[in-house]
Amino acid sequence: MFQDETLKNYEMGSKNTFFNRRLMVNGAAYFSQSENFQFFYVDLLNDRGQVIDNIDEVNIKGLELELQGLVTNDFQVFGGIGVTDSEIKKFAIAPHQVGNHTPKNTLYTANLGAQYGFHLGPMDATLRVDAERRGRKYWHPDNVESQDPLTLYNARFTLKKGDFQLVFWGKNLGNKKYYTDFNDIAYSGLPSGSDIGFPAQPRTFGVDVRYDF
Repeated sequence: MFQDETLKNYEMGSKNTFFNRRLMVNGAAYFSQSENFQFFYVDLLNDRGQVIDNIDEVNIKGLELELQGLVTNDFQVFGGIGVTDSEIKKFAIAPHQVGNHTPKNTLYTANLGAQYGFHLGPMDATLRVDAERRGRKYWHPDNVESQDPLTLYNARFTLKKGDFQLVFWGKNLGNKKYYTDFNDIAYSGLPSGSDIGFPAQPRTFGVDVRYDF
């Protein structure tokens, strides 16, 4: 039986524009103290399925920076970075794990991209490409199993005229193999002795059609 999580959060930030609003720079810093921090895992050994459990005390601190710039009226660049340090401060059932990172927290994220708009016949066209970097992620409080840092690439091409919009998109263009969630045998208790992993979507393409009435 898990307990309700309580959180005390302190945050400060700044939003700024420069060069006649052609450059936007936003930043924030935060610190949080969590009691009964909740995390989940799969426990098949005890027939519990997906389990929500608690860590007694956790401190979370982080920084965020966002940039957006108009190089020309049609060409825009953007980027950002976020860093999160989430540390176990008290864990009564596993005191040797104090000082470890909390489970399923990505240590940092960063993104960089560009967008270009132009006319294509009677339609407005927009081409957007971006890359996303994700830092190491520890799956469990013991910090034994982790996912290595990875980079994802995405693209979108949009055609729009009036209320009609057509979008061609591609995600994970590099076909990076990684997990959205992972439970090693020490937690899952799978009878076969195997870990349980949930693979992310591979390289994916699609088309979206939208019409606003």
